[in-house]
Amino acid sequence: MLTKETIPSYLKQRYPALDDSAPLQVHKIGEGSAEEDGDGYLNVVFRVSDGKCGMILKQGFPHGARGLTRGFDVPADRGRTEYETLRLRGAIVPEYTPKPYFYDAENNVLAMEDVSRLKIMRYRLTKNETFPRFARQFAEFLAKSHFYTSEYYLQTATFRELTVRFINHEMRSVFDDNLFISRTETGAYGSFVDEDYLPFIRKIVFDPLVVEARYEMKHIFMTSTEALVHADLSTSNIMLDEAEMKVIDMEYTFMGPMASDLGYLESNLVSQFVCAGFRPFESEEKRTAFRAWCLDTMAAVFDEYCNVFFDCWEREAKEKYRFVSGLRERIRSRLLADMIGFCATAIFHRSNGPFVLAEYNETGSPQTRARAVCTAMTFARTSLLKRDKYPSAKVWAGELAMIEDLFHTFRGIEHHS
Repeated sequence: MLTKETIPSYLKQRYPALDDSAPLQVHKIGEGSAEEDGDGYLNVVFRVSDGKCGMILKQGFPHGARGLTRGFDVPADRGRTEYETLRLRGAIVPEYTPKPYFYDAENNVLAMEDVSRLKIMRYRLTKNETFPRFARQFAEFLAKSHFYTSEYYLQTATFRELTVRFINHEMRSVFDDNLFISRTETGAYGSFVDEDYLPFIRKIVFDPLVVEARYEMKHIFMTSTEALVHADLSTSNIMLDEAEMKVIDMEYTFMGPMASDLGYLESNLVSQFVCAGFRPFESEEKRTAFRAWCLDTMAAVFDEYCNVFFDCWEREAKEKYRFVSGLRERIRSRLLADMIGFCATAIFHRSNGPFVLAEYNETGSPQTRARAVCTAMTFARTSLLKRDKYPSAKVWAGELAMIEDLFHTFRGIEHHS
């Protein structure tokens, strides 16, 4: 197992390009704040610098770092998949992908570019910052990653080889049930909200229509192999500033449904919107502006994704697809419906799961956290059951604002009755 003390000699052997003429600076991820290091716990991670070059070392172990993930099995060599997908995505969208340096199979160590000059998006958002360029940057990263690993572009034999290479069963199985199935015996619900709200939450989560729809989304997730998806595309895995963006933590990647990546990211924007109704702001004007940005970005992420994807389509899709009348419109419509469905399933899983997301933690008391959770889940239920009825992402995002207004109005009436 790598330690701060052994890393200099290890890198001297494995990566002689690093300048060791002066003592290396080594920081173990987790020793700093969550805002600095993130909230991950799956790997033992070090940040190393020679003063000129920065590097991340990720070492994998069964069940995660120090056995913290004993609820499921994860392969110790998961870094190999991340290394390969970093190389692949680096060839497609290098401006958004950290550079991979090497993978050491003997010790299960992945070395990659340190992009800590950028900050974790989730924590920037909880500080009420917005990023006007984000929707376009994210769309370019995701749409190009998807298009150029899809059968719309690749030769069929290459596409099938990619599908086999990136099955990644052990890692993706973490999501296979957790995103789509809720069981009372797991204790996943009610972990950090006021108990008075639990009947409301359970009534939504265990609504037979919701359960049925979530199983439909699970079937799409389990059987679709459209393109190489990130699979854990949350704002915790996006590093950015006002000009630059990098996407990290690709060890869950597999060939799956394109809409799942879109929906997972959208669920993060939903939680930021609802939580911003409760956490402190310098002024109500700034609160209003931040929440408007969330709604606008929800719509823009999808619209910009489609713009980029179909621009690639126009130039480089196979002719047998490119000139089929109406196919683009059918793909866009299905993407929208499935994105909304995957967003809803992610909200159910993430908004009141076993780990408290940073944005919910900033809302204050268990009562206010519960109100934020209930708002998100109400929207998730509505949009999941209506997912194929929305004409645009803008209309869908607008319904979040309407549901949030109704929920707050109802709570006001209830408290004054």
